[in-house]
Amino acid sequence: MSSHQSISDHYDRLIEKYGINSLKSIGWASGKQEIRFQELINYFQFKEYFTLLDLGCGRGDLFNYLNDMRSINTFEYLGCDVNLNFIEYAIKRFDNIDTCSFMHSQDDFPTNLEENSYDYCVASGLLSSSFVTKDYRDNLLVSLYRVCSKAMAFNLLTKDVDYEEEKYFYSELSDIIGLFEPISSRIIISKNKYLYEKTITIIK
Repeated sequence: MSSHQSISDHYDRLIEKYGINSLKSIGWASGKQEIRFQELINYFQFKEYFTLLDLGCGRGDLFNYLNDMRSINTFEYLGCDVNLNFIEYAIKRFDNIDTCSFMHSQDDFPTNLEENSYDYCVASGLLSSSFVTKDYRDNLLVSLYRVCSKAMAFNLLTKDVDYEEEKYFYSELSDIIGLFEPISSRIIISKNKYLYEKTITIIK
């Protein structure tokens, strides 16, 4: 079974168990979602207008967060996810807002996104599942970097921990640095004391 199908099936089980209105359907504990979002966009230099791709968007919660920020400028948002239930829910949730759209991806990464087509790209929660492999992670990140024109940000669990749980995938930070150091102008690694994972921002 492909990685994207395994991941989609995993979230279908969470949706069935908790209901799609619950944060547990996307595998997050309550109270930490806004912290994650702030970490993801912390180093983005938002101008008067920008575009943003949210890979693994789930229910579209990041769009809701950005839209509620009073200081944010005009932006266009595309959310992509391999889980059709999430996409259908997000489309209905924001059906009256023309600055956001959602796309169901039937592959690990959408194949129809052009190089430098979005100012900013984010991926939250995609790279810590037990379904992830090193090749899956690296291919996804390189594809995401190709699509962004200014910067990208993502979070992941790293191996500098006291113990590892089988249900998660842990990355070596040196692998991430080695992947982007030759091609990016700046790599920022941040750790929030309220989160287990690290957030990586790659500036083009």
